Parts: sequence; structure tokens; C-alpha cells
Amino acid sequence: MPDHIVKAYDKELESLGRKIAEMGGIAEKMLSDAMDALIDFDTRLAQATVDSDPRLDLLQRDIEEQAILTIARRQPMAVDLREIIATIRISGDLERIGDLAKNIAKRAIKLAGEMHIPRATIGLRSMHESAAMLLKEVLDAYAERDAEGARAVWIHDADLDALEDSVFPRPPHVHDGGSAQYLLLHASSVRFEKHRENRRSRDQHRRDSGLSRYRRNLADGPAQRPDHSI
Repeated sequence: MPDHIVKAYDKELESLGRKIAEMGGIAEKMLSDAMDALIDFDTRLAQATVDSDPRLDLLQRDIEEQAILTIARRQPMAVDLREIIATIRISGDLERIGDLAKNIAKRAIKLAGEMHIPRATIGLRSMHESAAMLLKEVLDAYAERDAEGARAVWIHDADLDALEDSVFPRPPHVHDGGSAQYLLLHASSVRFEKHRENRRSRDQHRRDSGLSRYRRNLADGPAQRPDHSI
């Protein structure tokens, strides 16, 4: 992140970054706890996961409001504007990941007495481990402004797609309530994967845009910075 003439502007951008990191940590924990609750038939952990969702929703609203105020106050241009817009969109993706983790936790509560479908649980555990790893890697790439790390997540997304196909090769037959719940869990896992992929795409676009601007600046020489003072 480039330094700006007005230090308060840098602090505003850093604050947005910290809140994204906090959201990422909560989303990671919610996903992990939801899957642990499902696999261990732990209704208390499942309910705790559901109860964590309001905090994620509040952070998402705070980020959106702060970002809009920063745009109005500082009138950012080029890479700064893309950075702030990406922050708004990434916060939305993380909030939806939290919603999907909450949905998994709710299904875990409903399935607490359905302990006769171990194969689906094992498959979902494998999908979770792969998805959780990719989520962690993309959060790290965002924090470190690591374009290559974000690109690697993009490439390995195909592995998760293949794993999904092996776990759910065809729509499961809905014979009873337990099977129906696992069908809904599958739908949640697919939507989680799409939101994680959206985040990776936004990280990559923002970093590539910043790199392009940096190269242009090297070619054109020093440029005049906009006045963000208030």
C-alpha cells in the first residue's frame, strides 16, 4: 500500500485492512467449527457457530460504511479506489462465507440424531480441509499483497472442483430427512467455494492493477499526487 501525504488517509486504509483480517479470522473459525460440529455431532459447537454470525455481519457493515466515507472524504483515484472497492466486495464475500458456515452448523444440529451416513461426512471433511486451506492462503495473499500467492489459489481451485465431483458424483437420492440435509450441505459447500473464488479474483485484479500502475510510473517518471487534505 503506497504512503500518502495525509497520514490520516493511510490510517483509514490500514483500518479497513485490519477489519478485513478480523473478518477473515472469524470466517475461518466459523467454517472450521461448523464442520467439527457436523462431524462430531456437537450441537453446542454448532450453536456457538450460529451465534458468531452477528459479529461478522456487524464488521461487514462497518467496513462498507467506512469505505464509503473514505471515498467521499478522500476522493481516491486509480489503485486507491480499486483497493477500497475491492475491500467492500471482499467483506461481502467473507460475510456470505460466514452465512454458509452458519447454515452448515444449523444442518449439524438437525443431523445430530442421524449418525448413519458416515460416507458423506468423510467426503465433506475432505472438502472442508481443502477449502479451508485455500481460504487461509488467499487471506494470507491479501494481507501480504502477494499476487503469486493469489494466483496459486486460483490454480488449485480445480483440485477442489475435482474433489467435489468425487464426493458428490451425482445428485444424492433424497430418501429421508438425513439425506436431504446432506444435499443441503452439499449446496452450501458449493456456494462457499464460489465465494472463495470471487475473493481470489478480486485480490488478483487489485494486485495486477497496482503492479501495472507501478510500472507506468517507472516509465513516466514522478507523478503529481492528489491533495487528500481536509
